[in-house]
Amino acid sequence: MKPMPVLIQRYHYRSWFTLVSIILIFLAGCSSVSGVPGVQTPTTTPTSIVTPVTGAANATSTTADWSSLESKPLHLSAIPAGATCPVTPAQQHIVPDHQYAAGQGPLYLVNEAISNPVIFLDASSSDPGSPWKISKVFWEASASYAGPILIRGGQIDGSHALNFNGGLGQTAGNNQGTEPILHELRLLGDPHGQWKTYLTFVRIQQAGCYTFQIDGQNFSESIVIRATVGH
Repeated sequence: MKPMPVLIQRYHYRSWFTLVSIILIFLAGCSSVSGVPGVQTPTTTPTSIVTPVTGAANATSTTADWSSLESKPLHLSAIPAGATCPVTPAQQHIVPDHQYAAGQGPLYLVNEAISNPVIFLDASSSDPGSPWKISKVFWEASASYAGPILIRGGQIDGSHALNFNGGLGQTAGNNQGTEPILHELRLLGDPHGQWKTYLTFVRIQQAGCYTFQIDGQNFSESIVIRATVGH
């Protein structure tokens, strides 16, 4: 076989060099996407901030703020024993990350369904010896509200108390955050304009119909639940 002319040889080698260079550039680009230092990979922004059961008082909430909210009268509209509980119906897709929630806002009670009862269980595993039943409850504070929120309540078809664990007032307790039991729940909207999720416990001693009264700097509302006791 006759050797290739010099001009053709140069073209041939140049073509191979170009092809190899393209392949190397492509591989370098792929490796940079997979996390080479200096290259940012996309991240997702959470829709809400989750606050655990035990919290610390925020510097933006003052004693005067809480005193002002605590001075608001507690309105619990009583109903006869055995009457139908006027449960506040949940709505769909009004808070991020949850399908159902009850309330007009800016604080919402997260529900599992439109009108499911809230089931309370014996607390002996996390709170030995306590006569109080317990239920884990999530609250969603709207991104539009950054102020303090006070939650109180009671039974409206009887005289039993409604108590709590969690929020900003729970400064000490066991690992589950179930002691000491509080007669009110203090929450705070996020000052940076994000939805804020609070994980809390609600405590009762007797099944029945209960009202949460929710007070903020510029709003007040009530959410009614039907509480049942499970095993």
